[in-house]
Formats: sequence, structure tokens, C-alpha cells
Amino acid sequence: MRLSRAILLIAILPLAACDAIGAGTFGASDTSEPVRKVPLFGGEVVVSGPVGYCIDPTSLRRRGGGHVILLASCAGLTGQPAMTVDPAVMTVSVLPADRDARQPTADELAASMRPARVLERIDGDGVSFVHLASGGEVGVPGGDPAHWRGAMLINGHLTGLALYAPEGSRVARGQTGQALMIALAERLRSGSPERRAATPPEAPEEGINTPAAKGEGGFNILDIFRKKS
Repeated sequence: MRLSRAILLIAILPLAACDAIGAGTFGASDTSEPVRKVPLFGGEVVVSGPVGYCIDPTSLRRRGGGHVILLASCAGLTGQPAMTVDPAVMTVSVLPADRDARQPTADELAASMRPARVLERIDGDGVSFVHLASGGEVGVPGGDPAHWRGAMLINGHLTGLALYAPEGSRVARGQTGQALMIALAERLRSGSPERRAATPPEAPEEGINTPAAKGEGGFNILDIFRKKS
């Protein structure tokens, strides 16, 4: 699959998932019991949310050959008391495995989202994010125009991330949204199995990309991001 077509798919699929969201998106919806995690493509990608966020079971659908899953606060999905977290809706779009797939850059993500103005471009270790100034209000009712998009590669599956929040919220406008996107990416990486290499990898030099130097799921927590102007 060509990268441009794959990026276009992960850009469109979240909107297809959000089309079914009702006006009570960021409040209690009293749906069926939420799901904590869902394995996709034979367990090659396991989707789960950051602490306090659950999967909406009504969103478990397959579109365009891929899967799109919607997550929101556990309390918002059930209407029952639960851990208090910032109101937000996240989507995870997972495409079929492609042996030629590669990690898109933040610049490539930004190009696929034109004409939306880009507030931030972030390339990290195994994940790229863009913070967009417009389009969030189209994704969910009552959403702020500003929202986040991301992309990562998990076991050959190009995976798109999206984050929407209520108008004027710190998730949409502040750094809380960036932190929530990082948390979501880390959960996806740590929850999905690592494919075994055909031959044992060489031992890394001490202090470079070793478990002690990396966070959960292989992310270097101390210096994961470099920002582009």
C-alpha cells in the first residue's frame, strides 16, 4: 500500500467512527459495559486506553479493510462513578499489515490534513503527532476545532490516532492533549506483542536504548520528542 494512500485512510477513518457519536459525547451516555482492551488482526495489535479511558463497545466496526475503535472516559461511557479524567474522545485506526509500511513523519501527516493549519509537529521514537487548529468540531459534536492526530507502526500495521476534546478545554488547547496522545501511544505499544526477530539482535551498548534508558513499551521517556519549526 502506498504511504500517501495509507495516511489518507488513517486520516478519514476516525471521522467515520465519530459520525455515530451523539450529542452526549463528552458526558454520561449510559451505554453498554465498556471494554478495557481489544486485540485486532489476530492479536498483532492490542488496543487499550490510558488510565481512566475505556473502549466504546458500539464502535467496534471494520471499515475500509481496517479497524476503527473509539475510546472515551469510563465514567462518560457508563454513567457510573469512576476515576475522574479530562473529557476527551480518542480514536484508533488500524490498517492491515504491510511489509513495506514505514513510519510517517509529522510533515507527511500535516500534508495529509491540508488545509488545516498546523500548531505543532512532533516526531518521536516510533510515533508522530500533529496538533491542528481546525477540524475537531467536525469530528465530534461540541468539539473544539483544535485537535490532535498521530501515526505509528505496530507490527507492520499503520495505526492512526486522533484526539478530540470539548471546546476551550485544556486537552484541545494546552499540553494536556499532547500528554494524553503520548499515553495512548505508549499503551498501544506496550500492550501489543513484539514480533520475534529472525536472528537474536546484537546486545546494545550500555546506556543506549537499553531497558533502563527506555520507558514502558520502548519509548525513551527522557527525550522522546524533537519539535520541528
